[in-house]
Amino acid sequence: MATPAALGCSQAPTTGVSTPTTGSGTRDASINQGDDLGSSSGGPGSGDATSSLGSVDSAGDDGASASEDAAGDDGGTGPIEDSSCAANNWPQTTFVNLAPPMLSALDRNESDPLLTDAGVAITPGWNFYQIDGAICRDGSQNGIFVRYSSDPDNSNKLMIYFEGGGACISPHFCDHNPANLNQMFSGGADLQGEGFNAILLDNLLSPPIPQMPWTKGIFDFTNSANPFNGWNQVYIPYCTGDVHFGTNDNGSVATSIITGGHFVGYNNTQLFVGHIVPTFPNMERVVVTGSSAGGLGAVFNFGMIQDAFTTKVPVTVLDDSAVGFPDTTYMPACLQEEFRTTWGLDNAYPSDCASCFSSDGSGMMNIINYWHAKYRKAKIGLVMSIHDQIFRLFFSAGANNCATNDPNLLTTLGLQGNNVPGYPASEWEMAMDSLRTTYDCTGAFSSYFIGDADPDAGDSNGTIDTLHMHIFRDRFYEPLAGGISPAQFATDLLNGQVEDIGP
Repeated sequence: MATPAALGCSQAPTTGVSTPTTGSGTRDASINQGDDLGSSSGGPGSGDATSSLGSVDSAGDDGASASEDAAGDDGGTGPIEDSSCAANNWPQTTFVNLAPPMLSALDRNESDPLLTDAGVAITPGWNFYQIDGAICRDGSQNGIFVRYSSDPDNSNKLMIYFEGGGACISPHFCDHNPANLNQMFSGGADLQGEGFNAILLDNLLSPPIPQMPWTKGIFDFTNSANPFNGWNQVYIPYCTGDVHFGTNDNGSVATSIITGGHFVGYNNTQLFVGHIVPTFPNMERVVVTGSSAGGLGAVFNFGMIQDAFTTKVPVTVLDDSAVGFPDTTYMPACLQEEFRTTWGLDNAYPSDCASCFSSDGSGMMNIINYWHAKYRKAKIGLVMSIHDQIFRLFFSAGANNCATNDPNLLTTLGLQGNNVPGYPASEWEMAMDSLRTTYDCTGAFSSYFIGDADPDAGDSNGTIDTLHMHIFRDRFYEPLAGGISPAQFATDLLNGQVEDIGP
């Protein structure tokens, strides 16, 4: 595999511990520069150290012990060479450690006031924590929600969910992107961003709706089919516009109506994870998940979370309705470059992922190959409609050498129905198929594709093959593809089963 030269990426600092604040309602983000993080296993004391592939456990689905080898059957003595599967080939045997500084544990007996309008009640069963140093795109305070397990059979399991909500790359894309915790894309649990009609109706008719954990799908704790019943759960809101992965604290978008350019999703996630790991020190299983921009947040921040929990704890990714493609035919280099420069992504990527940095701006999705090389047994599952109109809209900004990033022009003001002229459904379906062609041979990738041949889920905003985001809705439990539900697919993923469901 070609490894283009890196574009001067500097790894985020990985030194320090913190002490809790008192009386402020926030969790301290201060760093003690006298401490370092020196071990290759991640977590406290790990620093920006490299770790040998042969000595790091893969954090696989079987809960393997730290003594097992990360590289799988080859003994971990060098890079995997597999002529039948290009995605298995990676030249590295050592990797930088991405664990952030460990901070104070959260107190399950505390819950901070919501950062929203008075009179709004927190979702029952959840605590909210303001996190010191974490901010939204407009500079306002940020925080996370936590639900603590009371189930002794599942108290050693944790699900971390990244909320979605679009991407702030142009004035009108930013119009639909939350800039603080009192905004949601685009409001309403039934419609929330699943198609053009939902976005238009919500923005025209709905008042601002505070971000809080959902109560359906993976958040429905009354449904026995929910694979996350009884687990500890963390809900990470989305208000930075950068798919939870930006480091640009002084960004801008050419408009006077958009509030704020603090694209600091990665910086925030470091703070969140720094508190989450000490709060849940005895986990035996972690799942990182998210929808839309949150799905990308789960994928991009996976390595940080895996290293923070150390490789003794298997971390699995469940990605809902969010993809990127290594082939620039489907994800143009100019679009990737726009993401990089607007949000400051290069400083969030692992500094030693040479193929993640290409001179034309491409290479973003080579992070998947990097993760697979570093964590051989880790599994990722993708749930997505094969003609997803919302992601087609965002990616259509790369058409014609990124001629326009105005969604109103890209959709001709929504007059094309479910169609996105700049990214036809047929081309998107080919792009989705390319993921299976590329990654199925790794034995680490599972897919659940919802197609027009599958039963409609009863939605009024378009056929199921174009709808966006599924796991926090009631249809998570419906047989949308292949006769099984996304809930069953998620259960299979947790059990280590690798499969492709749907067209």
